[in-house]
Amino acid sequence: MKPIRGFSKYSPGGFIILGNLAFIAGIIISLTLYTHDYRTKIQQQNVEDIGNITESSATIAQDFFLMHETRINDISVYIKATGLSYSSAIDFIAESNSDSSTVYEVISSAKTGVVAKKENGTYPTVSYATTSKSDPYASFATFFAPTDEEKNATKLRCSIEYTDFYTVKPSFALYTYLDLNDGVTTATYTLLSVHPSAILAASLSSNDTYPDMAIALIKKNGDYLFGTSSYKSDNLFHYFYSFNGLTLSERTADETSFSSGEKTIFYYKNAQGQDCVFLTKPLQLDGVEWYAVSAVPLSSFHNTTSSVWIIVTIIVLLSGMMFFDFLWMERANHRLKEAAQKEKEAAQKEKDASDAKSDFFSRMSHDIRTPLNVVIGSSTLALKENNNATTQRYLSDIDQSGKFLLSLVNDLLDLNKVQSGNMVLHPIPYSLKEFAFAMHSIVGPLCEEKNLTLVIEGCEDSTPYLIDAVRFKQIFYNLLSNSVKFTPNGGKITLRASWGEVKDGYHKLIMVESDNGIGMSEEFQKRMFDPFSQEERLPNPGNGTGLGLAIVKSLVTLMNGDLSIRSAPGVGSTFALTFRFEESKAPLPDKSETPQELTLLFGKRILLCEDNPLNAKIAKTPLENKGMKVDVAVNGKAGLERFATSQPHTYDLILMDMRMPVMDGLEASKAIRELSREEAKNIPIVAMTANAYEEDVNACLKAGMNAHLAKPVDPAALYQEIAKQLAGSSKS
Repeated sequence: MKPIRGFSKYSPGGFIILGNLAFIAGIIISLTLYTHDYRTKIQQQNVEDIGNITESSATIAQDFFLMHETRINDISVYIKATGLSYSSAIDFIAESNSDSSTVYEVISSAKTGVVAKKENGTYPTVSYATTSKSDPYASFATFFAPTDEEKNATKLRCSIEYTDFYTVKPSFALYTYLDLNDGVTTATYTLLSVHPSAILAASLSSNDTYPDMAIALIKKNGDYLFGTSSYKSDNLFHYFYSFNGLTLSERTADETSFSSGEKTIFYYKNAQGQDCVFLTKPLQLDGVEWYAVSAVPLSSFHNTTSSVWIIVTIIVLLSGMMFFDFLWMERANHRLKEAAQKEKEAAQKEKDASDAKSDFFSRMSHDIRTPLNVVIGSSTLALKENNNATTQRYLSDIDQSGKFLLSLVNDLLDLNKVQSGNMVLHPIPYSLKEFAFAMHSIVGPLCEEKNLTLVIEGCEDSTPYLIDAVRFKQIFYNLLSNSVKFTPNGGKITLRASWGEVKDGYHKLIMVESDNGIGMSEEFQKRMFDPFSQEERLPNPGNGTGLGLAIVKSLVTLMNGDLSIRSAPGVGSTFALTFRFEESKAPLPDKSETPQELTLLFGKRILLCEDNPLNAKIAKTPLENKGMKVDVAVNGKAGLERFATSQPHTYDLILMDMRMPVMDGLEASKAIRELSREEAKNIPIVAMTANAYEEDVNACLKAGMNAHLAKPVDPAALYQEIAKQLAGSSKS
């Protein structure tokens, strides 16, 4: 039997996609036909339920008001009928109050009065009078100074929610008026029936159907009589306006349609940003127009209506999809697990290889720098002796070869750091003017030796930009030193800088370095950035490490820059580089550091911790030549013990190697800093080590050392660092 035409070309993934699309299309069509009608029914059903609950709350509220209105009116009628005096009326009100949650207060027109509840044989006094500008009882002014029309009105009298003076609780009060004689004159008093808001709130919020429902009582204009913490501001329509971005005209339209009875349901967001339905129901009370308003988040609507057919359809379709997917997913998961495991193993191998490579380079750096320190140090010392011309030439060759080998080590370390992703840039405020000065200082003497013309243009700008100055200079030193190396005597080398557009706060810098040297062949340009690549047609192909251009390319990439090359044999080479740098908000650092006066070194006592006898000799000799006294400890533990057991202030400075047997330099430095003797915290400790990685420098500083010098150490740099540290310690 032949396969269906065309389907044999599809992968298993194609079949699963087509099958899923068919199932999904069926679900979407079914849900689309059903959803609109279903949502409408759900919303209508929930709104009806909320309306019934709100109406029930309105009934509870109106019954509450009617009951307490009857009580206060009965008290008023009795007092008027019996003609009770002021004091007798207070006694009667206190004795007739059997509701512990209700507090009766009798207030004069001066807004002061008493609570009809004896405490220690007397009635507590209350005052609603205040002299402050922000009177919290300002709305009570009309309660205590009624007009004749107000006194004789039969409508329900009730305050809005306030903090009661006596109970200090959120409350509201029903009130009426009494004409009482205090023994001198007859005056009108206001009788308040005070009720804590929490009591009415508890009866209104006793609803399990919609736990998130919030209920308030409002006037016809939207002002709150009573509300919960869910309602903000003091007016319902101001609440809509504040949290829904309404215009003033939209708010006015809502108020008008509500007051006219045209609109009783509103859909707005609450203070928490939830979409809610706000539904109002009137209270049936004579003389007032009050409403119960409830707010319910739409997210809490109940799915009380269901259609069996849509549920069954969805279940069948999903079951089919699940069965269809299951067989394919089992196979796909198995393949994914295998691929993930292989990827994990490959990643681990790559990490192990990277770690091994970094460890190798770190150890290689130390192991090569240690004998190099001896070679360069010994040759430096030997060159200062009275040698015959032949010996002097041999020593000079040894010194130059040692320094070349040191540059090779440095290049290898830099290349490894970049390629392994471990090199981190350290941008600082730096200007092109500083850069040009540095290039003239470093490359200028090389050009003078070959009678080459060095031209640096466009670098007059002293504006500081955030640049890793060390790596930026390293890029162009490698390019310029190559040009010096491969440009015949009398040639010309040019470096031009220009600024381009500014984008997202970053300035485009274009640097073009060119020479009229021997140039490069097209074939070599294809592999020019490979490590150790050198063009064999050159007269001295071994005159270099073959790492310069590889480092340039790696550093430019690390700085998110671009690099292009144009070169031809006999014509010369041109390198075009582009970078983007952010202008620095901080000024350029002050680098006018005055060289230290070396006379202060004479007579100073140095503790040298060095396990290699030759390296100890190389370090000791130049120190003693400057009049310093040097004691040698063969490891960190010996150095710690010698310092700890010496007389106070015996040593002025400690030179510390990092890798030593028994106890290394880091442990020894930490232990010295933790000693209880006075100078242990302040004595300068300078690392003088073959460990030259940046993390090695940071580790030294973290261990309590003051500075780091990489071997081989230049005697001049050593003298300056010691003098600097000694000068600093004397000031402290």
